Amino acid sequence: MSGKGYGAHVDPENVSEALDSARRLRLALNVLRDGLNEQVGVPGVITEGLYAASDFITEMEEAALTQSGCAEHYLIIRPLSLASPPPPDLMGKIGGAVRVLAECGLLVGQHDAGPRDYGAKRNEEA
Repeated sequence: MSGKGYGAHVDPENVSEALDSARRLRLALNVLRDGLNEQVGVPGVITEGLYAASDFITEMEEAALTQSGCAEHYLIIRPLSLASPPPPDLMGKIGGAVRVLAECGLLVGQHDAGPRDYGAKRNEEA
């Protein structure tokens, strides 16, 4: 963070670490789901299992965010849908709201966590 404004210090790295295993599971589930969508006649029990797995991963994500205290420190804003963006008048309102948050020092950027050294983490696990 730049240190200006009213925002408290937050460490985005905590979010990344807290969600690491859930992120991997969600990726695997998406690959599996995409592969099965190409098949014809997938049994309903498999589809139900995929939905149950997705719900389980969502619960993991929520628990990780709660345990790391992120819910107390972060306001997470959904990204705009590129498939169905808001009309121009709403885009102006959204832009104005984001400018106000930025001026008050309440936005956390991707570079606030500092550089990541994935190689060092991998070596620690080995």
